Amino acid sequence: MREKNKFLKFSGSIVYILFAAIVLYMFLTSLVSTCVMVYTDEHTFYLKDYALVISAGLVCFVALLTFLRKKVRMSERAIRISLIVCTVVWFAILAAIVHFTKLPSVYDQQRVYAGAAALLRGDYTGWQPYNYFHAYPYINGMVLMECPFLWLFGEGQAYIAMQYINILFWYGAVLAISKMAGLCFGKKAGIFTYLALLGFIPMWFYVTFVYGTLPGLFFSALALLLEKEYEMTEKRQYMAGSLICIFFGVAWKSNYQIFLIALLLLFFLEGIRKRRWQPFAGAAVCLLLLCFELTFLSAVMHSITGESVEGGTPTIGWVAMGLQESSIAPGWYNSYTEIIPVECGHDVEAMKAAAWQNLGETLSLFAEEPEYCLRFFSRKLASMWNNPAFQCFTEVTKCNTTGTLSYWMKDLLYDGGVKNAVLRVILNLMHSMTLFGMVLHVMLNRKRLKLVDAAFAITFLGGFFFHVVWEAMGQYAVPYYVLLMPYAVQGYLAVTGKAARLCPDKEKGLGEAGRRLWRSTDFRLAMALAAVIVVITFAEFGWLRSSIKLQGEESDYIWYCTNQTEWKEADYKKI
Repeated sequence: MREKNKFLKFSGSIVYILFAAIVLYMFLTSLVSTCVMVYTDEHTFYLKDYALVISAGLVCFVALLTFLRKKVRMSERAIRISLIVCTVVWFAILAAIVHFTKLPSVYDQQRVYAGAAALLRGDYTGWQPYNYFHAYPYINGMVLMECPFLWLFGEGQAYIAMQYINILFWYGAVLAISKMAGLCFGKKAGIFTYLALLGFIPMWFYVTFVYGTLPGLFFSALALLLEKEYEMTEKRQYMAGSLICIFFGVAWKSNYQIFLIALLLLFFLEGIRKRRWQPFAGAAVCLLLLCFELTFLSAVMHSITGESVEGGTPTIGWVAMGLQESSIAPGWYNSYTEIIPVECGHDVEAMKAAAWQNLGETLSLFAEEPEYCLRFFSRKLASMWNNPAFQCFTEVTKCNTTGTLSYWMKDLLYDGGVKNAVLRVILNLMHSMTLFGMVLHVMLNRKRLKLVDAAFAITFLGGFFFHVVWEAMGQYAVPYYVLLMPYAVQGYLAVTGKAARLCPDKEKGLGEAGRRLWRSTDFRLAMALAAVIVVITFAEFGWLRSSIKLQGEESDYIWYCTNQTEWKEADYKKI
């Protein structure tokens, strides 16, 4: 048993060391720079931020929260009423966004939607060799998942209906994540996580994005919650529910295989912890799903269409593209996965050979130019994780192909709009606030971090490292980012609790409070963090500019906002 405990302790240490290092890196990067993606070609600009100003604001925010914690007391009834009011207002806002934008399906969203409609009509052209679904077989699950909605609402109305249903999927994910926060950290953490997720503005606009992100997140987050319930109760129905949910999560979007791998690890660790065979059986089922679920879904599609489902760019081609430059940002889509099949005559083995050769050339370049390698990966990661909007504006604006957006909405969503500038500042501050809460969590709760509470951290780490080499996109990052909200909330609960206890009282006075603070290890860690922030703010080392201080394109972005203003035209359409 001792060896098993050592293994679990070692595993927990690895998880939290990696988690702390990445969260600290993300926080420091958010203080000195921010990324903005523009609406025309989705190009990413790297802009300067003001670290000392934001840091001072964060200190004031902690002071305000501490004051409110000491002075404000609410009854259970008042809390329930407040939560109900917030929820009703939230639903009204999201429904209004769907109603007033009335966005049509475009690009990949349109292809999947049209594919589901064609499948119901018995038109299997899209699955014939070299057509869209033959080239991207991993989308078959999403097509199958959308079919019931088209059958129920009709082809003409289903797309808008699915946007409204996205609201319910996101709300379900909010409930699952906040419930799990409550199980891990207590009822108060669950309540504040719920409010924080309701206030996460990028997801307000993602409800218009019908591409499996929100339904996949709902089922995957629910799978993690049910696994946690199984850990606590050992009731097999929770394990069964968890496995069923993750099946539908991956069916909605293959990216959620990262959640599936996290679930596999959680069952495996639970088996070691409890020395019972049932969790290992759950891990084995997860492994089978990982190996065969997408194959099974493709086989279902093959039985329906009669067409081959073994085409498409091989996995190594996507890895090769994820390590290439792009006009958007490093590692983003650049058409490589569409070019290589044509160049290789759709021969799978030839595509694999070409992709491996390209990957080898890229790795050789990284080895020869280490500073470029550092800058490449730093810019790639920042474009995903240091864009406070997480691509939400462009996901809406690129759908404005019919010109239905009002000027008020365009001013809110398009670069150069007054409301857009204000909203971007708000999102930037909220982004730093969230990351700071996570840093506080790993600093102040470092002695109480437990592997059993690390489900969201393990899943986030999987997504973070996967997209180091895979294609980068803000829409890929956002499902993992929202999993971090409970840690941010717990960080603020910890710091306000400690600050409230340190506040001077009449008996001990200010001097005693100061002495207790000076002797505190937490205070020394805070001073070390402050020193690091000051160094990063003023230092101009080459490696620092290539890794964290990714900035310098402010004038280019200002020019863009001043000159690229076609959206102000009354009949502007994104074509």
